[in-house]
Amino acid sequence: SLTLLTGMTFPTGLTQLSGHIPDAYGSLVKLTTLSLDTPKLSGSLPSELSSLTALATLGIATTSISGHLPDQLSSLTLLTGLLISPLVFSGTLPNAYGSLIKLTALEIQSSSVSGTLPSELSSLTALASLKAYSTSMSGTLPHELGSLTLLTGFTFNQSGLIGSIPSGLGSLIKLTTLGLQSDSLSGTIPSELSSLTGLDALDLYSTSMSGTIPNELSSLTLSLIHI
Repeated sequence: SLTLLTGMTFPTGLTQLSGHIPDAYGSLVKLTTLSLDTPKLSGSLPSELSSLTALATLGIATTSISGHLPDQLSSLTLLTGLLISPLVFSGTLPNAYGSLIKLTALEIQSSSVSGTLPSELSSLTALASLKAYSTSMSGTLPHELGSLTLLTGFTFNQSGLIGSIPSGLGSLIKLTTLGLQSDSLSGTIPSELSSLTGLDALDLYSTSMSGTIPNELSSLTLSLIHI
């Protein structure tokens, strides 16, 4: 038994590795890194992985793993990175992930993930990067996300977001990148974004926003603006 393992990585090059993730991996309680990036892995993500309470990084990419994102992963309270891209996971992003308070990076790319962005994510106050691409998520951006004051990158593209950009995002003063692309995003650009003095890139392309660009944004030294 490999119960002393601290790291397990299956890179993209292992193209012939197939089958399911064994439930028994939940017994590798010293793992701090689990990275699965092999296209022929299938089945669901075992709830037994919730026993890996020492895990700091969980990355799952370019696999054929499906099913729902397990609520039980919320017990991995030492996680600093949760990277899920691109998969056929379905269902919603669990509200319980708001308990992963050490997360610094949360990235999701899956066309089958739906529902809304949980306001509980506002508890992830260590978060530096929040990214969601090509999902089926909808609803509005929770105004509570303005509490994530350590965010440097916030990207939410190709989604079904509706409503306006919360003025509270002006509190994210460490942001260097803000990207929000959604055909249904409406309203005007909040003048409060002028508080983001470290912002380097602002991408609001492919939205239904209206009005003029606030004069206050002229104070920003942007290298990229895409509206």
